[in-house]
Amino acid sequence: MSCNSETNAKRMMVVISMVEEWSSLKNLLQVSSEDNDHQVVFSSLGPNQVCDLIVEGDSISLHYAGLKEDMTEEGICQVIDSCFKSCSDGICTFLLLIQGGCYTKKERRLIDILQTQFGAEALKYLVILSVEDGKVTDTLDDTLLDLINDCDGRYCRITSSTASGGLHSLFEMVSYMLTENCVAGYTEAMLAESKRRCADDSAMNMLKQKVEELEERVQAFQKLVQQQEVRRARELEELKTKHAEERKKETAEKQKYDAKRESLHEAVMSHRAMLQLQMRASDV
Repeated sequence: MSCNSETNAKRMMVVISMVEEWSSLKNLLQVSSEDNDHQVVFSSLGPNQVCDLIVEGDSISLHYAGLKEDMTEEGICQVIDSCFKSCSDGICTFLLLIQGGCYTKKERRLIDILQTQFGAEALKYLVILSVEDGKVTDTLDDTLLDLINDCDGRYCRITSSTASGGLHSLFEMVSYMLTENCVAGYTEAMLAESKRRCADDSAMNMLKQKVEELEERVQAFQKLVQQQEVRRARELEELKTKHAEERKKETAEKQKYDAKRESLHEAVMSHRAMLQLQMRASDV
């Protein structure tokens, strides 16, 4: 689809956050909308919550379904996928909500799941919004800085006192992001390709696992053969040693027998000679 054909399409954002961060953003927007610099309209679309933001005639529709920390990865994937499908008639991007500049373990898990479900390419369509209606961290940690870098610097803040400024920054980042990505946003085709790659990766991992299992079996068989060869070699050596000892014993016994036989032969010969001498003496 061409860039120009998408310019008038409705811009929608799938909100990636836990319930607490979404509630904080809702409260902040409701309070700050009284200054008339922007308009906020909340509604529902099936199980999903929708927040339509309008700033100086420009609009973005935020789609959210409750995410909880104790949900399984499969459950979170289903919720995010449901929000994505509700954006099918517009340009879809993603919005990660964090609170006070803190990128916690639960948000890192959500980003990991987002990339697992939608592929690493989803980060090309991700904006990070810090809701700062209270305590704010002084320094961004390295993991958040790495994510901001992966998102090409798309990080903005919003407070109750400067909500319009934060929304302006958000709108500008979304517009620039869509311009950089030819306006199309994240599409069903990208999701299908991500799932295909995921299936290919799963098949490859399964094949790799089977190869590793086969290699382990081969190694185990080779080890068994080697152990048997070592045992046979040891048994053969023991047998050779036993035979050598037996032959040595037999040789010693034979030598002892020969010596005894020689001694008896000499004794017989000596006794015979003595008898002959006695017989001769008696004849005289």
